[in-house]
Amino acid sequence: MRKEPVPNNEVYMSQESVEYGQREDQHMYEEEKMEYKEYYQPEEEKMNRCGSCKKYITENDEESQNVVIPECFHFFHKDCLRVQAKKQYMKDMKASCNVC
Repeated sequence: MRKEPVPNNEVYMSQESVEYGQREDQHMYEEEKMEYKEYYQPEEEKMNRCGSCKKYITENDEESQNVVIPECFHFFHKDCLRVQAKKQYMKDMKASCNVC
């Protein structure tokens, strides 16, 4: 899980204004606090997505077999990879990963 600072602006009264309680002496200031929220991926998002069709790839995918490109570890459905590689080859004259 990664943590990111999230700004949370809160207004505080200075100690002087609390002691005297006079409106004209109330010094207000805004202090920016940083809270850390934990971001997580739900279980279904931890699964890999196909680099071509962006659908989730499951272990027992009935549509087609799954393929991992060994150099970059991006996942593809076998049929999607075939189509993507053909398009990429026509464009660059080499078959390469369209995600990279």
